[in-house]
Amino acid sequence: MGNIGPGKEPITLADGSTEMALPGVSETPIYSKSFSLRNVRLSCLSLLDASDGNTNIKVEVEQSYKRPTTEGEADDTYAVPETAPVTITLTGKTQKHITLSPLPLEFGRLKLTRLVGNDDSTELTAFLSKVEEI
Repeated sequence: MGNIGPGKEPITLADGSTEMALPGVSETPIYSKSFSLRNVRLSCLSLLDASDGNTNIKVEVEQSYKRPTTEGEADDTYAVPETAPVTITLTGKTQKHITLSPLPLEFGRLKLTRLVGNDDSTELTAFLSKVEEI
């Protein structure tokens, strides 16, 4: 067996937009489009927030054994892994790189929650870099 990568792919919203608009405050999460974690050996999540004001976004990585029934919507088969949760709060227009240790589940996605103080102009750009076994 060998490896390919690292390769980088954008994480998008269900409509395909790579600059994810996250305006204002809401307890209703926004979900990214699901992405494949099949054959992933090593992975890194890269996040960059931008805003004319303050950014306050909670980012969680959810995983599942299948794609969601409807991309961008809540799905009961997706959950934040209890043994290796990845939760980060972005508050400062800074590039972040987070090592992912995904469970052996085939798919992942981002769950984005806009917290108190988040500006209406807030956007998030996210990439998944991964090394895959072949």
